[in-house]
Amino acid sequence: MSIIEVNQVGKWVDSGREHLEILKQVTFSIESGESVAILGASGSGKSTLLGLMAGLDTSSQGKIHLGGHDLSSLSHDQRAAVRAEMVGFVFQNFYLVPGLSALENVMLPLEINSGSMIEKRAREYLVKVGLEHRLHHLPAQLSGGEQQRVALARAFVTEPAILFADEPTGNLDQHTGQQIIELLFHLNQQTNTTLVLVTHDTSLAAQCNRRLVLDEGELTEYIQPVKGVVHE
Repeated sequence: MSIIEVNQVGKWVDSGREHLEILKQVTFSIESGESVAILGASGSGKSTLLGLMAGLDTSSQGKIHLGGHDLSSLSHDQRAAVRAEMVGFVFQNFYLVPGLSALENVMLPLEINSGSMIEKRAREYLVKVGLEHRLHHLPAQLSGGEQQRVALARAFVTEPAILFADEPTGNLDQHTGQQIIELLFHLNQQTNTTLVLVTHDTSLAAQCNRRLVLDEGELTEYIQPVKGVVHE
């Protein structure tokens, strides 16, 4: 069953006399539980497409269905409600709240559901990412890799149906980035989340079930994974 359906989606921006076409009639679907990498050079439209699929922006043409919801028919607030119910995010820049501890940052997406179990659940996910000794540290007191671990815990703590990751290792060195990749796929398997990963890193993309390639806003290629690739 498709959890994401993208049908003839286009996105453009008009600025004075300039017409900038970012995406051009993109069509594909993603099955529940699948991991999909979206590849392409800088400026190919990868992050724009991710934003549209997540309902952070609206397309200029075409339709996107997210978990059965037609995003084009929803208001800004309705799209936000769908995201809160179904979606987790991991970004290149972490986007942690500077004045909150690691524990408080992970508790944030749970706050809409009040209850005594919020802190316990946040602690459990920080343990999963190996940060049980950093619960009360502020983001500025954490390394880049530790901040991204907090971001992973925050993204998975609600056990979302879909996780969108935009260049999750882009600000990390190669060794730390590899650790984050392994942790990302481990958590993804544990929760059976649908993973949509935007990256320019072909080795990272090869670990997904399927790869989609964008070139100047057009979907040019579907690439199946190499046989025998198994996530541990």
